[in-house]
Amino acid sequence: MRANEKWRAEGVAAAAAQFKEEVTILDAAALKRSPWAQLRGLDDLIDGLGRASAAAQGLKAAVTTLSHLRAGDQRLYVYTTVEPDGSRAPIGLLKVGPKTLYHWDATGNHRCLPNQLCVLDFYVAERAQRQGVGARLFAAFLAAESAAAAAVAYDRPSPKLLAFLRKHYGLARYTPQRNNYVIYEEFFGGAKCGAKNGDALARRPLTSRGVH
Repeated sequence: MRANEKWRAEGVAAAAAQFKEEVTILDAAALKRSPWAQLRGLDDLIDGLGRASAAAQGLKAAVTTLSHLRAGDQRLYVYTTVEPDGSRAPIGLLKVGPKTLYHWDATGNHRCLPNQLCVLDFYVAERAQRQGVGARLFAAFLAAESAAAAAVAYDRPSPKLLAFLRKHYGLARYTPQRNNYVIYEEFFGGAKCGAKNGDALARRPLTSRGVH
């Protein structure tokens, strides 16, 4: 291994070791604090996960990068496993954030959804799929955000994510949108209002914390 590659690999390993919980939440505020602000390998680690997610979805560019997280109002949920040698390996991510969306129903009527909570990226490493990792990561996200799956909008969901939501949350019915967001019909039928979710999140301080 070349010296530069070894240096980067050591940095990624050091960054991975800081993920002490099964699910950790990162946001712009947390990335300015210790230990995250001092980790030279964190960019490589998170950007690597982002690139893997993009490749799995057939996207030309990564949706998740650490630079975007530092500059925005998004939250990144990172799932970490402990390897047989005791090292820690982040193997999944779920990125969420508020967006102002416009939704058209089947009759052509539309409504504005300000500060709507949206899932922007969701990925589990191929080697860890079909082991319940995605279900645990998604459940941790819903618990931390005090949200229901039907109260969330989904940005360009992959066929795998649509199948996941059908299997685990019984969500299937939606009207296709020109903005490529999916909002399920249950959202408008008594599920917790997305705008209220967004307003509550905007008032709540964002922190880095473990979720059990």
